[in-house]
Amino acid sequence: MNKPSFAVLLNMNARHAGPAIVEQLRRIMPADDIYASDTEEAADQALAEIVARQYPLVFCGGGDGTAMHLMNRVAQCVRAQNETGAACRAPAFGFLKLGAGNGWAAQMNTPGGITPVEKVRDAAWSDLHFARCNLLEVDGRLFDRGGMGLDGLTINSFVALNRRFAGGPLAGFFRGLGGYWAALFFKTLPHILSKGLRTKVRVTNLSAAPLLRVDETGEAVATPIGQGGLIYEGSAIWVGFGTVRMGGYGFVMYPFALTRHGWMNLRIADFAIPTALWNVRAIYQGRYRGERFWDYLAREVLIEFDREMPFHLNGDAKGFRREFRVKVSEFEPEILDFRNR
Repeated sequence: MNKPSFAVLLNMNARHAGPAIVEQLRRIMPADDIYASDTEEAADQALAEIVARQYPLVFCGGGDGTAMHLMNRVAQCVRAQNETGAACRAPAFGFLKLGAGNGWAAQMNTPGGITPVEKVRDAAWSDLHFARCNLLEVDGRLFDRGGMGLDGLTINSFVALNRRFAGGPLAGFFRGLGGYWAALFFKTLPHILSKGLRTKVRVTNLSAAPLLRVDETGEAVATPIGQGGLIYEGSAIWVGFGTVRMGGYGFVMYPFALTRHGWMNLRIADFAIPTALWNVRAIYQGRYRGERFWDYLAREVLIEFDREMPFHLNGDAKGFRREFRVKVSEFEPEILDFRNR
């Protein structure tokens, strides 16, 4: 049978990566196909070699930040190769659950540990299933989800807690889900209660395709809001956007992201903090459909706040920003899919 050829790129700074994982991989695959890096520069060199060697599949050993760096760098390498006249194509991507947040792996029902590598090693190409997925793009950079407001502030708080307890006995706790909840309840909410977060926002449709609204039943309904049309203007505590359902820790932040290929799930929230706390489980499970919470499917939008708001991309804190233009990217990676397997 036609055996798959693949590489594994490990982020040695990821929460669950380390020499033990490298040793496990060496027992089941050629050492020349394993790339371990502990700096961004080393990872970039490894990815350039992986693209040059034309592996049809590369596994990412790290969290969602590592995954998006990999896809960004691969897209850049493929583009650079093709500009020289080469007929180069991007490899498919597989993900190992080695980071603090593993949204891509969770969405594709990827097994834990190095089991995905073992499954691919023992399979034929015809046995493997791949899903073509959408990504978002801003300022030429690819990502799969982001947000401004409440979730951006929470992630900024999460990063601050990690820095404060780095190297101490509680470092492991604050790098995981416990640290996220601590950031939400002990830093983000007190900040909102004392200083506020709600502000004015204007969201505009920049795509020639009319906007779709998700109704109360979860169905996408056509709207007359065409290119340049106003989607929302008013107060908000959060504006989020994603082409994947799951974020870190399995949170379903964008439940309608996979409704239609080529569209993002745009979410706008203006609920009060008591409402958010009362429905926190439903919100993080993607089930909340209450008042002052709107879902849309869009291709390209412009988000304008009347003051700087905390924001994030892929769960990585990115400081503060007043304006954000985001669109669905033309780059559509193929992802190793273990759903229904």
